[in-house]
Amino acid sequence: MSDSAKSVLTRREALALGGAAMLGAGLGPVGALAREASAIGPATAQALAARGWSEAAFDPRLSLSLPDVVENGANAPVDLSMSDLPEGVFVKRLGLYAEANFTPEIALYRFGPATGAPLRISVRARLAESQTVLAVAELSDGSLLAADFAVKVAIGGCAG
Repeated sequence: MSDSAKSVLTRREALALGGAAMLGAGLGPVGALAREASAIGPATAQALAARGWSEAAFDPRLSLSLPDVVENGANAPVDLSMSDLPEGVFVKRLGLYAEANFTPEIALYRFGPATGAPLRISVRARLAESQTVLAVAELSDGSLLAADFAVKVAIGGCAG
C-alpha cells in the first residue's frame, strides 16, 4: 500500500469527524453550561441548541425535584416549579431533559401570560438509567434558567 493510500480516511472516520465538527460548531455557549452540570451530554447539548437554549444559567427560582432513588424508571415522579418572577414576566417554554434516555428531550411545555406565577408542574417521566435530569425554562423576557437533579434508577424504564 502506498503512503498516499494510508492517509485516506475511512467512511466511518470521516463521518465521525464531520459529526464532531458540526456538533462543536453548533453549540457555542452551551459549553459554559456543560461545565456547570453533568446533565449536559452531547445529545442534550444538541437538543438545547436546536431550541436556541444555549445560554441557560442555573437559577434557584427554577426548581426540579425527584426522589433520590426511583424504584422503576418507567414511572419516575418529577416536580417542576418556578417562583419569584418579576411582574409581567411568565414562563413561555419549559423543557425537561435526560441525557441517558434514547431521546434526551422528555417533555416540552408551552405557556402563555394567562398561566401566571408561581408555576408548578408534576409529571411522570421515563428514565433509562441513573442520571442527572435537567430542566430549562425560557421566560417571556428572553432569559433562560436551568436546574438539575441527580437521580438513581433501580430498574431502567426505556428498555423496550
